[in-house]
Amino acid sequence: MKGDTLLSESDYLEAMRRYKNKKSNSHERQRYHALLLVTKGYSYRETAEILFVDEETISRWVRAYQEKGLDGLKNHPRWGGEHGQRRLNEAELAQLSKLLEQEAMPGTEVGSGWTVKAIRLLIEERFNVR
Repeated sequence: MKGDTLLSESDYLEAMRRYKNKKSNSHERQRYHALLLVTKGYSYRETAEILFVDEETISRWVRAYQEKGLDGLKNHPRWGGEHGQRRLNEAELAQLSKLLEQEAMPGTEVGSGWTVKAIRLLIEERFNVR
């Protein structure tokens, strides 16, 4: 799909503003980036490859925009462990962040990437939380 008309001029400018705002949620910024690329004429496949997601994800984001406008790309307030869903308090989250920076995942060197599974095990071990 060529997206020349996906975003109106005003929505394009607003999506660009939101994408460039480094203080915005990175997931939301990625969604705006996708719409900007599709609007510039990149296919869903090309956009997916650039952003390291799948084509269905791009399609879902475009549908969300078409149904709800740019605000349809914002994170839902209940996503991401907010509103009492977190099992770690702020102090524990800060401690976890420090642990991830200063320690290595078992079998790797400090500074290499942690897997979600390894982080879960670390949380279980250090904070006694599942």
